[in-house]
Amino acid sequence: MHVTAVLVAHDGERYLRRTLAGLTDQQRPVDAVVAVDTGSRDGSVALLRAGLPAGSRLVHTDPGTVFSAAVARGLQDADGLIGDPGPAESRWIWLLHDDGAPAPDALARLLAAVETAPSVTVAGCKQVHWDDPRALLDVGVHVSRWTERLILIAPDEQDQGQYDAVSDVFAVNTAGMLIRRDVWDALGGFDPALPVAGDDVDLCWRNRLAGNRVVVVPRARIHHAADRAAARPRGREHALRRRAQVHLRLTHAPAWRLPFTLLGALLGSLGTFLVSLLAKDPGHGATELGATLSALLRPRLLHRSRRRAERSRRVSRAVVKPLFTPARDVRAHRRSRGEAVAGTVVGDGTGASDGTTEATGDTVGRDDFTSLATPARNGSTATVLLVVALTLTAGALAFGSFFAGPAVAGGALLPLSPELGAVLAHATSWWSALGAGWPAVPDPFTVLLAGLALLGAGNGSMVVAWLFPLAFALSALTAWLAVGAVTARRSVRFWAALVYAAVPALQTALGAGRLGAVLAHVLLPLAVLGTVRAVGGARTHRIDARGRVSSIGNLPRAGTGGTPSWTAAAAAGLAAAAVTASAPVLLPALVAGVLVLALVLGRRARTAVWALLPPLVLVAPVLVDRLIAASAGTTAADAVASFRIVLADPGLPLGTRSAPLGLQLLGFPERLQLDAAAAALPGGPWVLVGALLVGVPALALAVAALFAAPRRAATARGAWLAVLLGLGTSLLASVLVTGTADDGTVVGPYPGPAVSLIALGLLIAAASGVEAWTVHRRHRPDTAGTPFGRGGRITGVLLCTVLCVAPLAGLGLFAASRLDGGPAQLAVLTGRADAVHTVPARSLPATAADRATGSDRSRVLVLDAADHQDTTASLVSGTGTTEDALSSTVLGQGSAGASTAVAADGAAEATGAGGDPATALTRRAAATVLAANGVDPAADLESLGAAFVVLRGAGSSTDLLASRIDTVPGLVAVGRTDTGWLWRVTPAAVASGRATVVARARLVDAQGGTLMYLPTTADGTVAQLPPGTPGRHVVLAERADVHWNATVGGTPVAGGTGTGRSAWAQSFAVPAGGGAFHAQYRHPAAPWWAAAQGVVLLLTLLLALPLRMPHRLTPHWQQSDAALLHRAAARAGATAADVAGTHPAPMRAGSTGTPATGDGSTSRSTPRGDDGDRRGQDGPPENDHDGDGAPTTGDPVTRSDREPEGASRG
Repeated sequence: MHVTAVLVAHDGERYLRRTLAGLTDQQRPVDAVVAVDTGSRDGSVALLRAGLPAGSRLVHTDPGTVFSAAVARGLQDADGLIGDPGPAESRWIWLLHDDGAPAPDALARLLAAVETAPSVTVAGCKQVHWDDPRALLDVGVHVSRWTERLILIAPDEQDQGQYDAVSDVFAVNTAGMLIRRDVWDALGGFDPALPVAGDDVDLCWRNRLAGNRVVVVPRARIHHAADRAAARPRGREHALRRRAQVHLRLTHAPAWRLPFTLLGALLGSLGTFLVSLLAKDPGHGATELGATLSALLRPRLLHRSRRRAERSRRVSRAVVKPLFTPARDVRAHRRSRGEAVAGTVVGDGTGASDGTTEATGDTVGRDDFTSLATPARNGSTATVLLVVALTLTAGALAFGSFFAGPAVAGGALLPLSPELGAVLAHATSWWSALGAGWPAVPDPFTVLLAGLALLGAGNGSMVVAWLFPLAFALSALTAWLAVGAVTARRSVRFWAALVYAAVPALQTALGAGRLGAVLAHVLLPLAVLGTVRAVGGARTHRIDARGRVSSIGNLPRAGTGGTPSWTAAAAAGLAAAAVTASAPVLLPALVAGVLVLALVLGRRARTAVWALLPPLVLVAPVLVDRLIAASAGTTAADAVASFRIVLADPGLPLGTRSAPLGLQLLGFPERLQLDAAAAALPGGPWVLVGALLVGVPALALAVAALFAAPRRAATARGAWLAVLLGLGTSLLASVLVTGTADDGTVVGPYPGPAVSLIALGLLIAAASGVEAWTVHRRHRPDTAGTPFGRGGRITGVLLCTVLCVAPLAGLGLFAASRLDGGPAQLAVLTGRADAVHTVPARSLPATAADRATGSDRSRVLVLDAADHQDTTASLVSGTGTTEDALSSTVLGQGSAGASTAVAADGAAEATGAGGDPATALTRRAAATVLAANGVDPAADLESLGAAFVVLRGAGSSTDLLASRIDTVPGLVAVGRTDTGWLWRVTPAAVASGRATVVARARLVDAQGGTLMYLPTTADGTVAQLPPGTPGRHVVLAERADVHWNATVGGTPVAGGTGTGRSAWAQSFAVPAGGGAFHAQYRHPAAPWWAAAQGVVLLLTLLLALPLRMPHRLTPHWQQSDAALLHRAAARAGATAADVAGTHPAPMRAGSTGTPATGDGSTSRSTPRGDDGDRRGQDGPPENDHDGDGAPTTGDPVTRSDREPEGASRG
């Protein structure tokens, strides 16, 4: 027999001496040796030249050469080296790795096995540990029916001859593989489609299907270096294994089963991804899903692999079925491995990402039993209850009447729709009901309002009403939680929570009815807390038996001590989505903040990226819509105008006067009302004193925190990042114009949410500064373990009292201004506080609202009269204009159609959408009604679908105007109601007896005359159309748009516009035969965006659920390598320092990243090119050959020690 050894090396200087010695010391010497070096950067080439047997050949390839290509190149050169090797059946190839040293009798035992069994064409060795020959790595490779590569060896299993009887196996490791040359040529060698993983399984599989056998020879041993595989990045390696697994399954599946196999692989990966979210290991699921898609999207490579396998197949595919490992054996093996590694996992397993665990040392004056003390939490509970009680009292005094009110409105706030279905429809419909209807993408804020409506069992107005008195307490509670990430000191958290609840930005938002700003203020601490914990930035606190903060026994948990948390990242994403939906102006700050964290923290910040997904997916439809609108503009100003709407505040447009940046650092979003303050609090500059006492202490402490020790100041710098982002957001808000108010005032984003972010950042920085100072004092030799003393405690109490007086006084003044009989000037820190008040749930008279929500779906022309001012005309749908019906897209374009100013004498003033026909028609109808000059407005109102006219206002001027409207023809007075004067529109068709009540849909003849009004349901279904003459149309009182669709009897009908007064309206031609008519607005992108938003929000919710998982989905071998290597090294006589320097540290539960080396650097080794020593899905190392094609070094390298430029990735 003639044996050619092919040795592949790459940066294997540490191992080559022993490997070359094993090769040259074989009892049965090899006949020819070819060594292939794949661009080694160490001393491997010199060792090969010095250690190869005489007559051997050394081949050099590029660093990007994978293992299979290196073997092929070596065999090509070996053909020129060999003379006449004899018959093809007597020629054999022996594959070796640079870190696999064969025992002296390895080759002899392999040849003896193939000589006695001519059907054996592939033979492999038993793999044992490099340093400990008793530690087993593998005895053959097993494969499950899902083509999962398995090594059925228990962790740290000893070689006691228990596997010496094993012979036929599915596959063998390429390290030490002996294969007959003619079979190699017939099979075509390794499959190029599997350059990194799966090549050994595929080769042996095709060998089996060619009618040959594969055996492992347990007495032929290879000493393999397992630590090289343990140090390489596992995420990429797992992706390569999964891609190879799917590719193998598709390659060897029968043709009829191929579609089902493909679908099963995809569904299985999707299921794994969903489960990985619950297991707090989304990296594993995403890697597996991506690898599966990568395998499925390579049809050309798959076709070539199937052809290669089919050409060499000589037997049925069923011949390999007995060799598949049964599922019960796989489960039993995994269970045993999981039990074996349970003791080596540290951490809490609740979604932590990788990081290192450092033992906490003892401090002066502490004994070993301190860590066993029970945490004293009663004091913290009492403190948080106190701050909640104080702020709740202020809220109840200011807005106590809101608890009993059906709804609240005023300023920028409107009531919500009383029906849950209407709120949900506004959150999902791409058609806005404002005015005569507009095409508009739903605002993200409407999704949040739908959540509030669900929280109130359909009564969203009640939830909003309750939010006002509870806002102070909720803000204090969320601030308490956020500040708890940097300090556990009750006094500091009490002060920070009280100050945040009393920030003037919140009082201003409450007083002006800015619901979005209120929600943003309440939820912003939760978003910040989630982001801090997502990157592991929270401190680990423990309270000892005496209620003091202790560092004893504090092992990092997920979200603390540098251990990132996926659960916190998902929770931060949900909170950030709510915050940016409530205050869109904070969206750029959120994106910028996460990008800065990614640049500064690197891999630790990868979890925080998830916090961007929910906010971005909610706003994405609006952004794309604005991008389309910008592309349709003719100038750059048009493009800017299109995008500025994205940052518009939810609610009615409301102007503001932004405070200077200096005042914003003190918590004031608007300019101080100094004149009103002097009148309310005479005798001194009490307003300025109160402002300074509220904001200056936090600002001073935040600045001082920057000068703490470098490690302690990191948290303060992160908090100051939030402050700077808040200041930048405020500057952005001051220069943007997002719309106009009813009075023509230019409106921009409200700076209140930016000020809330500034205040929160300052409070967190201040708290971290106090924490740093106390920790420094505790560790100083002259003060460690000493109490403050009675004088120190008294000073602390007095200081805390002084600091808390100002915020309590601010809350008291605001509450006093809201009390009955209390002067509004008392709200000296926030300006007006009486804009919001309780209102009925419906803003229209019951008769009009019933018709508007019934089958008629009619509209109402609402006239709001004010003394000495123009009357505002609005075209209203449903129960009235509601908060959830508002659209920033429509309002920002100045085209609401619900804010048309008309002079008292009936002269219309163009304050709306210029020449828009529907808005012009609304102005004309309102002017006709107000003029009362004998002109009948019924035809105009009929075209608009308005069945009623409502006049709202108070005073004698309104009564006089009502008496004038009584004389307008076409209007029938109904009388005065709780919500205004009411008139019913009488259409001209009454004279012929064809109709009595105006509806939104009507059937017209060829000349445009109304034949009948049609009942309509919420989904657009209309009653059966009777047969009639040709040329009939159904006209909807909605603006015409290309996305309106209609069918008659299930057959689509052509759409267009009406005629005459209805030239602006949507019209459909209907057949003379009639039939069931159905019309609906369907934007083609709506279902796709809804699906994307639903998927992202659902996945985020699953990931955010605080489920405690005992183990992550990461394969068990990844969690047990460290224990295996440490024990093997210990048996070999290595010291603990040696182990720490060369082997990875024990993995934390939930770790997915690269283990850290003992010196603090990150271990890294590139993945191997063949499966010999690379780890299987459930086993010890598989091949040690690099994904770039070559073996890696045994020594871990740091991140800076990367491949040379131009090296390709496997």
